[in-house]
Amino acid sequence: MNPLRACLALTLALSLAACNMASTPPSPAASTPATAEKAPTQSHPLITAQSLNVPPEAQTLVNSLVSQGQSVQDVAATVQTQFHLSASLLAQALSTAHLSDQDIVSALKAQAFSLLDAGGALQSVLGKNATDALALLKSVAYLNLNTPAQWPAISDMLRQIYKYKPDDFVSLLKSSRLLRSVVSFDLWNNLGLTLGGTFGQSPVAALQTIKNSGFYTITDPNAVKGFGYFLHDGLKLSADKAVAALVQSGVVQLGDSATYLNVATTLKDVFGSSAAQVAQAFKGAGYAVVDTANVLKALFSSTASDAASALKAAGYSVVDVALGLKTIFEQTASQAASTLKGVGYNIADVALGLRTTFAQTANQVGSILKDTFSAGASAVAGALQSAGYAIDDVASTLKNVFSSSAKDVASILKNLKYDIKGIARTLKSVFNSSALQVAGFFKDLGYTYVDIGYALKDAFSSSANDVAGIFKSLGVSITDIGNTLKNVFSSSASQVTGIFKNLGYNIQDIASTLKLVFNSSAFQVAGFFKDLGYGYVEIGNTLKNVFSSSASQVAGFFKDLGYGYVEIGNTLKNVFSSSASQVASIFKGLGYSFDQIGSTLKNVFGSSTSTVASIFKGLGANATDVANTLKNVFSSSANDVASVLRYAFGSGASEVAGVLKNVFSASANTVASTLKSVFGSGASDVASALKSAGYALKDIASTIESVFYKSANDVAAIFSDVLKVSTDEIKSTFSSLGQDIGDFLKNIGDTIKDGFCSIFHC
Repeated sequence: MNPLRACLALTLALSLAACNMASTPPSPAASTPATAEKAPTQSHPLITAQSLNVPPEAQTLVNSLVSQGQSVQDVAATVQTQFHLSASLLAQALSTAHLSDQDIVSALKAQAFSLLDAGGALQSVLGKNATDALALLKSVAYLNLNTPAQWPAISDMLRQIYKYKPDDFVSLLKSSRLLRSVVSFDLWNNLGLTLGGTFGQSPVAALQTIKNSGFYTITDPNAVKGFGYFLHDGLKLSADKAVAALVQSGVVQLGDSATYLNVATTLKDVFGSSAAQVAQAFKGAGYAVVDTANVLKALFSSTASDAASALKAAGYSVVDVALGLKTIFEQTASQAASTLKGVGYNIADVALGLRTTFAQTANQVGSILKDTFSAGASAVAGALQSAGYAIDDVASTLKNVFSSSAKDVASILKNLKYDIKGIARTLKSVFNSSALQVAGFFKDLGYTYVDIGYALKDAFSSSANDVAGIFKSLGVSITDIGNTLKNVFSSSASQVTGIFKNLGYNIQDIASTLKLVFNSSAFQVAGFFKDLGYGYVEIGNTLKNVFSSSASQVAGFFKDLGYGYVEIGNTLKNVFSSSASQVASIFKGLGYSFDQIGSTLKNVFGSSTSTVASIFKGLGANATDVANTLKNVFSSSANDVASVLRYAFGSGASEVAGVLKNVFSASANTVASTLKSVFGSGASDVASALKSAGYALKDIASTIESVFYKSANDVAAIFSDVLKVSTDEIKSTFSSLGQDIGDFLKNIGDTIKDGFCSIFHC
């Protein structure tokens, strides 16, 4: 036969055989160890040779081999040798040939397809759900849920193919009665690998998954140990992280006495943790120190010292450690102090532990620290302060335990940086110290005086007067006292002046302090002193020495302060050794009147009228000024004034006449008599002076007649010859006086006639 025709014939025969097989169920005699189902119990209407693209040649070969009665394993082997189909394509080809589900799974297993590939084929080709798929796989020993080592692979298949979640997988194990609260390294290890590796759960999430399944009893030590394997071998956690995960997941509860010992036992047995490591893990998870201490004692037979060391290393506070020693090891405060010291706690830490845990008073703690640490007063005080005891408690302990004096306590408290006010209050309350004693302590300890002042004010309600007195008795300088009063009590310069005066300070020291501390001016200081009743000479001397004030400055200050001119003059004389002339000049410059100046010269210097007149002349005074002063101040008579004016002031008769008239309202007769007496003036000179002074001719005439015993004719001649009064005025004047001046007039006529004849030669 032609080879090509033979090949076509063979192909046609195979196709017809395949068709017959697809349309007619096989007879019982045709069944083989891998027989097709007589009447399929499952149909796959959506599965066709074309849906997964099974090669037609492969499908034809499968059909042919099955019809020949070959075993399913052989069929699969032959097809795979030629076509290398995937698990799903092979399953589809076998399913199309009407092989049973179990045969198909057996074929997949024989070809060593992975569990993931097999599961995919069961779901996509055979339409099996997870439960049915697991049953099929289990029926041909493809998997064994009883073998925890297979759980990672099984769970991976379920997660990828059937979208299983961790809870679904644990529920599957539980429903299969595979989870049990017994210690099985294999079970818990692989469960950990599954949840952590396959599902990527965190330790806390994995624990919560198991917890939610509710299959275990956590109070069972075996269950906790199982969790230990789960966390240690399955999730590869350290002891610290394992305990933290157990707590965070809620598997165990902090403070639950039924579980924490089981947890510790698990750490010891599964993780190989030492007592110190267990303490550290418990601390990190948040276990109370009492629970941790109890575990160390019960599980590791730790001594109090060993437990304290482990607890300290784990990071428990000294208060926590002290509580563990007290509660679990039933130690007294003294015993606990010794234990705490032995594991490296310092004195301040121990003080805190005793105060908080044992509710010890400061005195009790101080005594224990003194004995335990062989500590001195300063060290114990610092520890008590660090532990939070009040300053009074610290001071009381130093007094009672160390017999410290108030001053010693003040020094210790200062070194501990306590506030000075608090120290003062404490010394007052604990030692009944007085303000003076406290101030003395503080002075010796180098506190500033301002700080001491504040402390006395706060602790003893001391006033500015009180503090000033205390400071003076302690030898504090007046300047420091003034500065303290200013800053602490906001005392004014005036107030400080009064305080200092009452304390008996020297006026110049007071002034120097006011100048330095308050920047007070000389005028201000003078005012303060005046108000307080200091003598003006004393004040003036102070201004001179402290402010270098000049005589004129002091005089000006005193005038503005209302001092009398005599007081000012006395001050200038006594303080500055000013002369009468200098004082007069200063007074004139200050605007004092000549009477005031004269009064000062008289009363202060005992100046005579002549001296005053001479001084006044140097000041530019006129004769009237001098006369007024002599009259008003010295009660000088007109005659005395005239004499002074002539001899001391250099006035002439005419000037004196005018002064006497104006100042004394002296009559012409009085003036004439005075001029005659003082100047030795004759009638003509007096008449001239009187006329110059403005006296009336009538008065002059009468005066000359009476004082010089002149006749009317003589006076008329003086009027004519000396005063150059006209004949008519002369006639009128004497006519008013009722006097006859015929001789004068005759003489005047003869004189005129003689003159006329001498000219005209009568």
